[in-house]
Amino acid sequence: MSFHVRVLSAIVWLTAVSPATAGQQAVSPPASAVTLGELERAAIAADPRSAQFMLLDRQSALREQSLQGSRRPTLGFDVMTQYQTDVAQPPLKLPSGAPLFSALHATNDASLRIDQLLLEPARQPQISLERAQLAERRAALRTALFSLRRQVREAFFGAYAIRERMAVLGISLTTLLRNREEAEARLIAGTAVPADVAEADAALLDLRQENESLLSQMRGLLQRLEMLTRRSEILGPALAAPDVEEAIARSLAATGARARPEFAQFSQTRTRLSRQLELVDAQQRPRVSAFGRVGYGRPGLNVIGDRFDAYGIVGLQVQWRPFTWGSADLDRDALRIQQQIVEADEAAFMNDLQALMPTYVYPLQRLEQAVVEDDRIIALREQVERTASARLQAGVITMSEYLARNAELMRARSARAARRVELAQKAAEMLEVAGVEIP
Repeated sequence: MSFHVRVLSAIVWLTAVSPATAGQQAVSPPASAVTLGELERAAIAADPRSAQFMLLDRQSALREQSLQGSRRPTLGFDVMTQYQTDVAQPPLKLPSGAPLFSALHATNDASLRIDQLLLEPARQPQISLERAQLAERRAALRTALFSLRRQVREAFFGAYAIRERMAVLGISLTTLLRNREEAEARLIAGTAVPADVAEADAALLDLRQENESLLSQMRGLLQRLEMLTRRSEILGPALAAPDVEEAIARSLAATGARARPEFAQFSQTRTRLSRQLELVDAQQRPRVSAFGRVGYGRPGLNVIGDRFDAYGIVGLQVQWRPFTWGSADLDRDALRIQQQIVEADEAAFMNDLQALMPTYVYPLQRLEQAVVEDDRIIALREQVERTASARLQAGVITMSEYLARNAELMRARSARAARRVELAQKAAEMLEVAGVEIP
């Protein structure tokens, strides 16, 4: 493949994958463009930790089912055989001197006991606590997955910046290739020198080397995006950055709305601590249960018997611990202190977010102004480049002088493209800080 064909192929590829941001006005991305929000949601869905939501639900359901099991009666089977050195002695004896009865030293017993809780104050608080813990664990998982947005954003804008830079290179390549062909034609006609063609070829080679370097970097970034999102079609479509004005408005509105997942986690932690306080109170209340016991043993319930006998016992049982030597109060105080710690963490987190907003708003405003100024600078540089091109064709200046003017124009276009990328990236960062879902 000849040098000129390779250059033209590079120009066609650049035009296909890059928006024409090097012109006077920004071009809207095509309908098939991949947005940052799509990639972030795809990365979260593809992360193995996303499956933990279902696992946490199943785990909590099993624990709640176990707690609900306390409503059912419990069965216990006991078998015992023992020998005791001391047994009950009768206070009186028969006239013959024999004791009224003789208790057995060796006893055997087998019994079945049934217990049914009639009043269990701690059961419902335990279930409520389990549900609160599930909500807290789910909120913590959402917070952990939220950090994926930063990784996707960094790779996205890395690739986006490279595509913008390659679009600028594509325009410069087209212009230089046209002037190189004109210089070659003038060389054949005898109105140019070989150095002009050599200068153009060297400039084209420099641009081609830079293009290939950028292409290799972009492939690495796109592959990283593919690995994060498990999507394989990212290389083809264009990348669409979020709208800056909309990003600023939505971010400022969401800061007070506490849209970040950390706020949901703080809230669920407070709920969990409240449920723990309720459980501490419930554990101080009395528990009432009914029980029944049937057994077969020797001597059974008749301690003076000497043969195997069946027996049965039924009754009610009350368990109450009104005095815990202050341990319940200590538990309550510790939980209330933990609530205060969570509230302090939440307030500090909110203060950090509010303090971060100005660091985005003012630079974004300055970048927007700078992009407008860049448009004016590029318009002037294009005017200078067109004049230089006409003077080159007229043989008034050399190719080296023209290339200097063309390089100035390319630097101006590159600076505007870089600022536009920085503007979109800061807008996306602002949305992330505020916790706003990117479209």
